[in-house]
Amino acid sequence: MKFIRTVAESSVERDMRLLEIGLLIVLGLVAYWNGLATVRFFRDESTWIWTSQRMEALVRGDFQSDVWNPVEPPVTGYIIGAARRLAGYHVGDLNGRWNKNLGYGQNAAAGNVPSAGLLWVARLPMSILGVLGVVMGAFLVAKGHSRGAAYVFAALFFWNANYSYIFRQAMNEAPLLFFTMAGGVSMYLGSIAFAQQRTRTAILAFTTFGVMAGLAAETKTNGLGLLAAGMLMVLLLVVMGPGIADRRQLALGIGVAAIALGATIFTFLVTNPYLYAAPVKNVEVTIESRAILLRDQEDRFPEAVITGRDRWTIVPRRILGQYATFSFPYHYYISIGLLVLGLVAAAGRIWSREKGWEAQMVLLSLALFCAIPALFTPLDWDRYFMYPVVFARIYISMGLCSLLLLVLWRLVHPTGMRVPAERNEAA
Repeated sequence: MKFIRTVAESSVERDMRLLEIGLLIVLGLVAYWNGLATVRFFRDESTWIWTSQRMEALVRGDFQSDVWNPVEPPVTGYIIGAARRLAGYHVGDLNGRWNKNLGYGQNAAAGNVPSAGLLWVARLPMSILGVLGVVMGAFLVAKGHSRGAAYVFAALFFWNANYSYIFRQAMNEAPLLFFTMAGGVSMYLGSIAFAQQRTRTAILAFTTFGVMAGLAAETKTNGLGLLAAGMLMVLLLVVMGPGIADRRQLALGIGVAAIALGATIFTFLVTNPYLYAAPVKNVEVTIESRAILLRDQEDRFPEAVITGRDRWTIVPRRILGQYATFSFPYHYYISIGLLVLGLVAAAGRIWSREKGWEAQMVLLSLALFCAIPALFTPLDWDRYFMYPVVFARIYISMGLCSLLLLVLWRLVHPTGMRVPAERNEAA
């Protein structure tokens, strides 16, 4: 009974020690680096490795090069470029751009498939960023719910058969997760500073958030949802705090929102030389080009297009069924139940302003603007469901641990059913 009490009281804590965070990172790297070279090759990896020559073009100031285009955002290429240069690979060692009209054999004969060594080097930073993104997500889960839920969330991704290879491929999903969660952590730290009226810290945190939002948007277009989440978070901090009647708090809210927006726009523009000549016009061209690419994908892969009412069966089945870490009888329905329970637990914590409600608001804001739009993707491709899968696992972890903690607490406190809540001192 004493052991059960210790487990229950330890799991409900929300402060993850540096040793725990370090251990999660090590475990994640071990899981992701194991078999890195044998991860299934995907044709888009060839394209992203080819775009890594943008790093050299950026360094030498060649902003008119043909490597700049409105279709592929540049940040993923910079990351791969930095990694391969450190490993001794230069532009001359790169593969050609993948030709979508040719098969694998023809592309390989044309030099469009990266060498095994180059592919491994390009995947290495992605695996690191994927692990760090998961750990930062676990940090937010711990702050918003419990350490136990954080561990469950991390485990669900480190050993997920689908996403353990997606986050290791030389593509943009791992950097997108990293920048999104780094932005989320910045939002959380900024919200704590905001509530305590520590102006300098709040400004620094939301400036960092803006940089992360800009980098997320230049990694993948739907990374712009991070900016919307940040704006909502600032609004909620003002409304749920002293309100607009407190002029100092209102001024701070307007100030950090403006700073976050400015940092996002600046980062978005400065990291993409394609936009330099005519920023507004070329942003419009970029949006149009992405829309054309999406339509082209729908035409080329009609079997992957999600239509009509099929969405309401296909999407949940993918997120909660096919992409689940563990498969067992009725796991789909159990996942639905735990997801609902996790959302209820999160809403209750926000409503009652218990300690950690700021982290819950950060996660909810991210889910609203990153995960919800992704549910309406026109294509049934696993990487397009990354955001919904991540946030579904976050709330499933909370639901599972809420249930387990309730059972453990009942065992050691038979007279009281509810796990004691910590009030937010800043509230």
